[in-house]
Amino acid sequence: MSDFAASLGNLSKNDRKDSVMLARFGLVMNPRIWQPAPLEIRQLHALLDRLDTLQATMQQEENRLDTLQLRERYPKTVKESLDESIEFLKQSMQTIRDQIDDHIDRHPGLKHDQKLLATIPGVGALTAQRMIALIRSRDFTKASQVAAFMGLVPVERTSGTSVFKRPRISRRGILSYVASCLCQW
Repeated sequence: MSDFAASLGNLSKNDRKDSVMLARFGLVMNPRIWQPAPLEIRQLHALLDRLDTLQATMQQEENRLDTLQLRERYPKTVKESLDESIEFLKQSMQTIRDQIDDHIDRHPGLKHDQKLLATIPGVGALTAQRMIALIRSRDFTKASQVAAFMGLVPVERTSGTSVFKRPRISRRGILSYVASCLCQW
């Protein structure tokens, strides 16, 4: 938004000017109306978020157990409690993983996407599930938009004979995607 404001010669920033600039931006650029992700994607996100939480908690409990075992003397009941907690977390994580697999199996589009992503060398089930949740939660119309969103767009810096830098991968990610969507390049 600041680049848009600067392109119009507006270098100041305050709430009133920001609201006017947002209105002008909407009028000039006519951006697409935001739509929430489909229900099956929101549900997949919720399951993946829960799995992440369980994994973080599991790591904390394992760290506590490691710390406890470094002590010369520790209460046996504390170790037993940690062991029980870790076992419960393992079972809960497996339950969530099964629910994620079932969820994807119940939605043909998600299942198709997972099979397609699995054909990419180095992409396993977990990576594919996360990529599906990320990619399908937005309204991409072209593969180049996905690449820009992920920050995988090469940037070339050459100009005549005086400037020649090695190409690099853009780190702009979502900014490139937003620009390409709004400007409809």
